[in-house]
Amino acid sequence: MDQQALYVVADCSGSMAEPGKTAVLASLVSYVRTCERLGMLPAWCAQVKLVAWSDEARLLELAPETPLPALTCGGRAQPATLFALLAQDGARTTRILLLSDGGIDPVGQRAWQTWRAGYAGGAPELRAIAVGADATLPALETLVGKGRLFAAEDIGIALHDWAAHQEAHQAEPWCLADTVQPAGIETDDWA
Repeated sequence: MDQQALYVVADCSGSMAEPGKTAVLASLVSYVRTCERLGMLPAWCAQVKLVAWSDEARLLELAPETPLPALTCGGRAQPATLFALLAQDGARTTRILLLSDGGIDPVGQRAWQTWRAGYAGGAPELRAIAVGADATLPALETLVGKGRLFAAEDIGIALHDWAAHQEAHQAEPWCLADTVQPAGIETDDWA
């Protein structure tokens, strides 16, 4: 299986500046980093690269043990800055996990589509995690495609079950609810 980098792109635009969204964003990034530190990433993942994206895109080069710095949100997410960073970093065979509230305008969506169409031999695989109760789900789904948009609580599924159509489904539980069995209910014959 080809080893690929996973770019975790944290949308740090102004619409993500609400305290609840920044807390969810930090939790999602921490989850991925914890999986990396514990060696629990999928077999295809060679390394995780964290990107803070707003007016500028910057690669956060952190060791898995290093505490995550505070993510400050503000400005407008500019697709061109992200694409330039990915090109500079050599992101040809990658997977991108976008953590966003979907505040991407139609011009930005077209920029994403144009960027992805420009790859010979297939664009990087893209998934998104919707952050916040007011996340613009249609915009995110347009960006990533059907079946590639996940709620924040489904981060484990989005990350670990990436290539379910290509790899055998693992029997490991993805969440606590997967570890419990339904209770058997006995009926009373007299009822």
